[in-house]
Amino acid sequence: MKKSTLLKNRVVLTMATTLTIAFNANAQAPTTAAPTPTAAAADVISMYSDAYTNVGVDTWLTSWSAGNTSTLQIAGNNTRVYTNLDFVGIETTSLNLINATAMTKFNINVYTPNMTQVRIKLVDFGANGIYQGSPNDDKEHEVTYTPVQNAWNSYSIALSDFTNLTTRARIAQLILSGFPTASGTLYIDNVYFSKPSQTTGLNELKSESSLDVYPNPNTGFVTLKIDHPTSQASQVYVYNLVGELVKTINTIESDYTTIDLSDLSNGFYQLKLNSENTTLSKKIIVQR
Repeated sequence: MKKSTLLKNRVVLTMATTLTIAFNANAQAPTTAAPTPTAAAADVISMYSDAYTNVGVDTWLTSWSAGNTSTLQIAGNNTRVYTNLDFVGIETTSLNLINATAMTKFNINVYTPNMTQVRIKLVDFGANGIYQGSPNDDKEHEVTYTPVQNAWNSYSIALSDFTNLTTRARIAQLILSGFPTASGTLYIDNVYFSKPSQTTGLNELKSESSLDVYPNPNTGFVTLKIDHPTSQASQVYVYNLVGELVKTINTIESDYTTIDLSDLSNGFYQLKLNSENTTLSKKIIVQR
């Protein structure tokens, strides 16, 4: 399978390789994790994020890509990095085709120390679900951004901005490219489609609600400071780095609550607080 229009009239000699290795960070690598998404899981189709359950992805580096990829953790958050980047194909084909017809936005966090342009393309394989099938009903569109270097850039792109992507029921490719050609470095996280929440007042409530945790790191006991515009009972769920639920605290009604995590091993965890109309999330570190 080949990349769509970007490969037209072009010979590519670079061999694409996929690596999952420990990444040696340097001064230009991010030292803080990408911002944690706030959209409710019910309103999201996630391809890559610690904050959600991710759908299946065939590959994060197709055989026709020009560049390298690896995964690493930044402040306990799983992050993907592309190096020597010319263009990269990410595919969700066959049983993994994404139906984004109910979604309104495509979201991605990107960080680059050296790229002056980042291009994002979505490709839908059309009703036949096949790359350039017969008939060729593929649809695609690319948008271009000028990122702020050495900082996380949060792009929440209206799907309507992908003007030529007139079908979205079988999205099969996400293609990333930009400048400089063949030497770009691009970190990505929180790759997902989203739609507005159907809960009345949820967006307003999220902007007024907050969750603080301290101390962080902690030795097994952590205090939650919960700010709600109105008094609400909440439940707390603690997940490990692979998304497994490891602890549940069923009811929290006080604005200040200390929870016991002493039965958990040292490491990074995702703490999610669910109340009637909102979900709040924090990363915590247990360190004795």
